[in-house]
Amino acid sequence: RAWTLDTPGKFLVGCVGVVLLGIVTQAAVGLRAAISRRFPSKVVDCCAFGLNVTLGWLLMLVAMTFSVELFGCAVLGLMLGFWLFAERGNRKALGTPCCDALAFDSKSSGGSVAAVETSPLSEPLLGEGSEAPSCCH
Repeated sequence: RAWTLDTPGKFLVGCVGVVLLGIVTQAAVGLRAAISRRFPSKVVDCCAFGLNVTLGWLLMLVAMTFSVELFGCAVLGLMLGFWLFAERGNRKALGTPCCDALAFDSKSSGGSVAAVETSPLSEPLLGEGSEAPSCCH
C-alpha cells in the first residue's frame, strides 16, 4: 500500500499530521536542551540530537513533495511548536548554521564571537572582535 494522499480525507489527515510533526519537532528541540541540562551525558545528548535530525529530515521530505499545502502545514506546525515550546525572548530559528559555525555565545561575549571555542570556519567569516550577524542575537 502506498501512502498516497488521493482523497480529500487522506489529504486532510496528511495536513494535520504534518502540522503535528512540526509541533513535535520544536518540542524535541526544547526537550533536547532540557535533557542535556538534567543529564549531561554525551550519549543522551547524542540520542536527542538524532531525534532532532530525524524529525527535521522528515519535514524536509514533506517540503520535497512540492505541495504548497503540505509545506504551509509544516511551517505552521513549526510556528505553533515554537510558540508553545521556545523560551521567551528566543529569536533563533531552529539553530542557525551560521551561528553554529561561529560558536557564537551572546551571553558570555556581549554580542561578539566567543573567544573560548571558535570554529576554524569563523576566521574567513568574521575578523577578531567583529560583531556577530543579527541572526545570532
